[in-house]
Parts: sequence; structure tokens; C-alpha cells
Amino acid sequence: MLNGHLNYVGVEYEFECDRSITGLRESLRKLDSFQDFTTDGSLSSTGREYITQPLKIDLKLSDSLNQIEHILRPNSHVDIRCGLHIHLNVGNWGPDELQMMWEFYYKIQNNLTKMVARSRVNNEYCERLPPYNRELSFEANLYDGDEYRIANKTGHKYDPARDRIVNFHDFDFEDRRSVEVRLHQGTVKAKKVYNWIMINKNLMKYAVTSNDYSLSLANFLSVAGGKDIELERYIKKRMDRFYPGYLVQNGIKSSEPVENILRQKEASGNRDDLIGLEV
Repeated sequence: MLNGHLNYVGVEYEFECDRSITGLRESLRKLDSFQDFTTDGSLSSTGREYITQPLKIDLKLSDSLNQIEHILRPNSHVDIRCGLHIHLNVGNWGPDELQMMWEFYYKIQNNLTKMVARSRVNNEYCERLPPYNRELSFEANLYDGDEYRIANKTGHKYDPARDRIVNFHDFDFEDRRSVEVRLHQGTVKAKKVYNWIMINKNLMKYAVTSNDYSLSLANFLSVAGGKDIELERYIKKRMDRFYPGYLVQNGIKSSEPVENILRQKEASGNRDDLIGLEV
């Protein structure tokens, strides 16, 4: 079922420019990953978006992401308006697999949101997934039964269905055959981007190969981490940083003493909306 799927990813970086926009564009155009450098309506007048070509998820992916960070990090910054969007290819998967993914992400979205800044939770550009109605078709669920929206799904990029934690409209728009995850706050740090890609690849793979969607937090951590100890440790640190005590409340040992985490948060001014936004 996974042959030819989840092996490519496109990344959209949103950021605010700190230098000549023209100069930054020319630097980015030299990268093999370059697809587009454009404005974004959700950002300020100096806000821009770097869009990559589909990147193969292999040993060279980290190199590509590091090259992007090398250019963007000294020349840009992110704020609470910025997001990081990833598009994972799902090939010839159809409504059945997309339904599985929808139902699974609906079940786990509470845990997923604990990995990101609070500014991304209930954000108008990445709203929570509603429950899936099995009595309706996938299209009827996605487009609220609106026949006009269904008929125009391949040409209407900004359909309201796109602004959810998981954007399934991306699959139909221009026949992209990909699914977009819009939840993560803005960052250009290669390691964060890479980890987020792998976390969602692991989750999507599980969604279409398992029928057990009622995961305990411990099982969620194992699935999201893909049995990679370092990745699972990273997820725990994210949860501790944004939601101190969440792991402990669910019977999971914290990545470090909660009092240390709270002390760090207090030192940062308790700005939950900004924590984790370092470029």
C-alpha cells in the first residue's frame, strides 16, 4: 500500500525578510530545491514564502534543508503570523485512504497540537479537523456537501477546506496528489523541519496500515517517533516546552523536571505564543 507514497515532500517556509528582498530571492534561486519565492497574504509587506520543489525523503533531504537554513536564517525572522507547511505525496491513494487519514488525525490532533506553539492552536489558517461522517462521501465531508465547491475543487486554491490542520483539498487542487499539514509555527531550522516531516510521514503511514486509532499518549509517541528514540525524545521535549505537565498528567515521564521547564518559561516572559519561534 505504501509503494510510491510518502517518499516526496514539498515545504513552504513563511518568514519576514531582514534584508533586500531582491537579494534574498537571487540567493534562493541558486538552490536546487527552489520552486518559488513569493508574497503571502497572511504576512506583512516584507513577509515572503519560500516554496521548494518536491524533495525526496532520503539521506539527502537534510542537506537540502540545511542549505535553505543557511540562506534564510541570517536574513529573515519569523513571528506569530508565520507558519511552516509540508506537502507529502500520496500518489494514487483515493478516498478510502484519505478517509483513514482524516479519522486518524481527528483522533490524534489533541496530542499533535501539544507539539506546537499556542499561537497555532485554533488558528484560522490551521483549524481543527471536524469529525468524519461515514454516511457521506469523502467529497461531501470535505466540501460540506456544497455541489459548487465539489465541481470546482480542482481550480479553486483557496477553498475554505484548505485551512485545517490537515489540508485534504491539496489532494484535488490541480491534481497535486499530496496532503498538506499546516499546523507547525514558522521556523527555518533544518532539524525542526526534518523532524516535522518524519513525524507526519510516520503518522500517515500508520493511518493507512492500522485500524487502531484510539492510541494512548505512550502509543502515540511511539507511532509519531517511528520507533526512533531520538525523534520520540524530541517530541517529548516539544510537549514539555509548550504544555508543561501534559506528559506527566498522562503517565509519561517528562523530558526534564517540570519545575525546570516552568522556570525557563518564566524567564521567557511566559510568552507561549512566541516560544519555539526562534529562526
